[in-house]
Amino acid sequence: PRRAGEYEVTFDRGPVGLRLETDWYGRKACVRGFTKINGEDGPAKKSGLVHIGDVLAGVNEQSVLDLPFREAMEVLKGVSAGQHTLTFKAAEAVGELGAYLPDREVTDARRYIHEQKERFYLPPEPTVEGGEHQIVYCCVERRRGADSLAFHLLREDTGEFLCAATVAADRTGKFIFHTLRDTHLRPVDRIPTNQDSAVYLGCLVPSLLGTTFTLYNHRPDPHTDLQTKQGRAAAVENELAYVSYETNVMGRVPNFMKVVVPRPARATEAAAARRGLEQRYKTFRRQRQLGHLGMKLKAEVEKVFNIESNEEIQDFNREYTAVEQDNQQDLMIFETKRPVWNEQIQAWTLNFNGRVKIPSKKNFFIQAELDNHIMESEFGEDVYLRFGKMTKSRFSLDFRHPLSPVVALAIAASSFADKMLVT
Repeated sequence: PRRAGEYEVTFDRGPVGLRLETDWYGRKACVRGFTKINGEDGPAKKSGLVHIGDVLAGVNEQSVLDLPFREAMEVLKGVSAGQHTLTFKAAEAVGELGAYLPDREVTDARRYIHEQKERFYLPPEPTVEGGEHQIVYCCVERRRGADSLAFHLLREDTGEFLCAATVAADRTGKFIFHTLRDTHLRPVDRIPTNQDSAVYLGCLVPSLLGTTFTLYNHRPDPHTDLQTKQGRAAAVENELAYVSYETNVMGRVPNFMKVVVPRPARATEAAAARRGLEQRYKTFRRQRQLGHLGMKLKAEVEKVFNIESNEEIQDFNREYTAVEQDNQQDLMIFETKRPVWNEQIQAWTLNFNGRVKIPSKKNFFIQAELDNHIMESEFGEDVYLRFGKMTKSRFSLDFRHPLSPVVALAIAASSFADKMLVT
């Protein structure tokens, strides 16, 4: 019997212009793209039915789901000379591993999928001798559909497609992160979000006012686990980043944001205490504000009483720095670099070294948080993410360690979200 989520396409003969490759755990034949025939789209693409990410389930009513990839290709080759019917399992059902894998292989398949996804959450490895982390040059392509808006992240040096984020066309609600390339042609709720799906990578969840965003990995389900405050609290160990925008209703100055990323070595310990990135960041910020106030009060006391020795203040400064380091030991805090107003051209300016071509409020740099002794000593004044508009639908997105591809794309995607208190 035909399962839900499956469909059939009949072709007169081959070739049909279909590029099939193995899935992530090396067993099934998945649609990875389309090829042209004599310079034109092939029958597979012209049909409008076959989508990238779908699984080849059968050939002329013969199931190929239990066959190794090479054997499935041999079956397909054997019938391609004449009319043949191919059965596909839609991408929405890819996560249902049990539908086409023997029970004994489900566990191994899931483990393999989860291991493959982890690479999207890891920052780039050093690319030169000495362990120096170089900038990864990428671009983001914006693709609009009737119901959805997708942002594709690609490497500029190789053209490799890395991942994508999709949101509703009105830019409200969650951003879904995945490895599909056609999601702008479907509603967001039709993108697979099962944690065992080979294409789902996570989601970016906005606050009610759209001024803060929390990025989660693929394990929580955005349609169930993250729908309530209690559900989000239970998913703190799956947080990848927290983004907070400064309110800017009038829009007279460029937008400003803070980006909080957990330190891997301390993330598990903090998550075990059920303290999310937002809570930990706000606690650190309050304690730092109290520390700054204490330093100012001590300085005023020294000034009023004309105390010449600064030993007590120096002791307090050392004590405050130690407290700051203890409170921030599990967090990395970045922020946008403030642009400079240019009187001559009457505009805010930043030097993008030719990586940005069109002025936009969405052009920004990410650097270590200023007046943060820990971040400044560790990361200095270098730029760790650079985002800007190159054409109407193409943006440069360059990033480096300790930011991962998914975190970098999430930061960029958040700038497109509809925000009530940020223009």
